[in-house]
Amino acid sequence: MPERVPIRLVQENGNRIDLDVHTMDINIHRSFSAFPVPFMGGYSAGVDLNLSQVEIELQGVFADEPGQVAGAKATALIDLSGDTPPFSPPDSGSGQGDGPTVFPPTSNASSSGFRIGGAAFNPWGAGPILPTSPPVSDADEGQANYLGRLHNRYFDLPVAYQMSESPNPAPPAGNCVRFVFDAKRSGSVKEPFAYPLMVTRNTDLTAASSSSITANSNGTLTITVASGDPRTWLESHDGTDTDAWIIGAGSKVLGRFRSATSTTIVFQPFPSISTSTSSQTNGQTIKLLNFNVNSPFYSRSTDRPVVMIPIKHMFDENPPNFANGSSRSVGTATLPGEVLAYLISQAITSTTATTVGGITDRAYNSDGGKDLSDVFTTTVTENNYGDNVKINIEQRFAFDLGDDGGIPTNIPANIRPTIQGFTGGITGNKVKSAGDKVQDILGIVTNSQNYTTNNPPTGITGVLENTLSFLSKLIVDRPEDIENVGDYIVGIQLPYDTTATRGKSTLDTEIAQRNHFTTFGSQRQINKLAIKNHTHASLPFDSSAQNSLRNGIRAMVTDFIVMHDAQERLYNFVLKLIAVDTLLA
Repeated sequence: MPERVPIRLVQENGNRIDLDVHTMDINIHRSFSAFPVPFMGGYSAGVDLNLSQVEIELQGVFADEPGQVAGAKATALIDLSGDTPPFSPPDSGSGQGDGPTVFPPTSNASSSGFRIGGAAFNPWGAGPILPTSPPVSDADEGQANYLGRLHNRYFDLPVAYQMSESPNPAPPAGNCVRFVFDAKRSGSVKEPFAYPLMVTRNTDLTAASSSSITANSNGTLTITVASGDPRTWLESHDGTDTDAWIIGAGSKVLGRFRSATSTTIVFQPFPSISTSTSSQTNGQTIKLLNFNVNSPFYSRSTDRPVVMIPIKHMFDENPPNFANGSSRSVGTATLPGEVLAYLISQAITSTTATTVGGITDRAYNSDGGKDLSDVFTTTVTENNYGDNVKINIEQRFAFDLGDDGGIPTNIPANIRPTIQGFTGGITGNKVKSAGDKVQDILGIVTNSQNYTTNNPPTGITGVLENTLSFLSKLIVDRPEDIENVGDYIVGIQLPYDTTATRGKSTLDTEIAQRNHFTTFGSQRQINKLAIKNHTHASLPFDSSAQNSLRNGIRAMVTDFIVMHDAQERLYNFVLKLIAVDTLLA
């Protein structure tokens, strides 16, 4: 049986309470005044000021949970499908997603590489062009435009384990991993799909034991490698000189990488570096370093990681071999969209080389794992047209991220994939009896703490909220520093099966569910109807939104009645709520 979404109470802090409900009543009462008019022969008039009150009554049971609750893992989606450029020819779609991945248009292909028009996805024409070596031809202009627009763009994935261990973000920028696209660089044998932009990475390369550094006629220096193949770490790039790897050995920072053979590395030396430096580098481990002021490099001990995804060859029908001659893999991908999906999925689950030892010093699981493979699993699936461009991401640690499950990104809107943040997930082993569940709601309803707000004030509601909040502070000195505030029940999610918008959400499966919603103010009729509700019922409640985007009804509890017969394993309950768009206290 497909899983259905339960009725859920929503608290101000984002937590949700699932309810086993067998009866639900919604009562809408409209205040209407009618009065006879004198001297009109019994004529009566009415006044309707659009004053409606929505009352919700739930009847259900609290039951003992039979055993250990299995942990559920939060999932997210990055979908490269779409019927807007560059995923289809221009002016051919409506932007609703999950359209044909004509990327590039099949009529514009060449045996020498995929082709897409320069303006197919860029309303400003040909620019920007990504610097390449050699310069691109006119036929390659579309590819260069796309890579140029995606270069240095990022998306952030939250880490469930770190959030569960440290709810308040510990490192700068929080408990997440930033993934940045690098369109100027190829992956290497040691780092084929991702490389961490940390300050220093150790390699498995060791400098020669004597006279390791020699001079070249063009002013560069060569360091001889006694063990390991430099070409498994170092690939050429299409950027400026400041994008080149910085080479170090032992405690010395040598210079910028120029070229490599199986036993040597040529580099442009920094000042004070010469052949005499051999005395300090002989027999030392060779390192890759990042010192560029404009690069978002990070300290693995204090910062959240920044992981680069090299996508230089995503448009190559036959990607070139690695620098050491071994084959480069793109899985089963045959379209650029599939190549990009493959590269992203592999980067999200990548493992660093043994000498690097993970991307962070902070644990990603209870065993102290420090690699992305300890955080996420991914699968790439087909869209409706048979293209493998949907990246399903799952947290390895079972935890409900709540409102922190979003995936921030700065990818330009006209090339941005469809991104669904992390939803679902629950920590296992939280077994409760029926009495436990009663106590939870009893404790919350009898002494609710609404010292925070999920409803940013606007217009007249803002004036009322701010005024009454100020008056309440004069009467009662509310403890603003109290812990665990915001347990106030602010809304309810009442799911229903839909046929009107089935398939409009990427989360729809055999069952398409939405949550009932209400509106206020001047609204077009369509905004009040089921045909407008595309928000899947399992997604979080958004108290600050309006209409169907709120994904539920903002409501407050007025009555909580519990019935229990001695020795019974069940508690029966009645829960009453009133819909309120703004809480004035």
